[in-house]
Amino acid sequence: MGGSPLILEYIRERFGSEGLEVTPVGKHGRAFVLTIEGSSRMVVKAVGSEGKWRRYIWASYFLREKGVDVPSMRLSPVSLPELDLFLIFEEYLPGEALSSLGDPRGEILEKVAGAIRKFHSIESEKWGVPAKGLKSKGFFKRHLRKIEKWSQGDARLYREISRRGWIKKLVRKLEKVERRYQMTHGDLHGENIMVSDRICFVDLVRSGFGSCVKDLVRFDVWERRRWGTRVIFHSYLRDVEDPLLEEKLKLFFLGEFVRRRDLEWVKDALWRLLEKEELS
Repeated sequence: MGGSPLILEYIRERFGSEGLEVTPVGKHGRAFVLTIEGSSRMVVKAVGSEGKWRRYIWASYFLREKGVDVPSMRLSPVSLPELDLFLIFEEYLPGEALSSLGDPRGEILEKVAGAIRKFHSIESEKWGVPAKGLKSKGFFKRHLRKIEKWSQGDARLYREISRRGWIKKLVRKLEKVERRYQMTHGDLHGENIMVSDRICFVDLVRSGFGSCVKDLVRFDVWERRRWGTRVIFHSYLRDVEDPLLEEKLKLFFLGEFVRRRDLEWVKDALWRLLEKEELS
């Protein structure tokens, strides 16, 4: 729960205790729903650095400008130097987290896939260069280094990843080509997607431009773990035109499988991918 008591103390000092209801949300003890005088609501979130709150606020304004449903900011951020945290005050979004839906209908999942595709459709003109003309600048090499780091706790796995020539060959191939910088969420799973009459995205602290395939793969593993379905994955891919899509999927599935290898089905899929280069 980290600095939860001090965060709550600040909230009560700022808004007063009378008529204030504070409800913790999430699992890290750093987010709260405030209900003021029984009606007005907002969400307070704590983030760990000035860079993170600036990114969060930038993502909120930028995505809303592009027509993506995300919370608007309600008040200016506040620094809590004694906790090395910043508080963000944002709009309360009605609805339920996707993760809380017991057995969602196919049309809901299709709707979610469309919303994610819209999120990723936003492209960057980074450093004044059109997005489609940007080189990868070591992006895929860095991801491979992350995979190697994640595998270091398992000597056999680390050895297998190091000796599989197809992995390094794949990274070299991806590094040579131009790629698109698309808007990514950075932590895409069911707790960060709100479902009502619209689909909204929350927790934008890791949002920025990068490879949307990374978002997609992480969400696919979450969906399979939660419901045993792949509706969103296949719906999303239906209209994607990318000649290197399969290669990108292999690399990012490898990373996600290594991260989640405590799950039995993930462990099986990981070894199939390593030994036969088969995507699950």
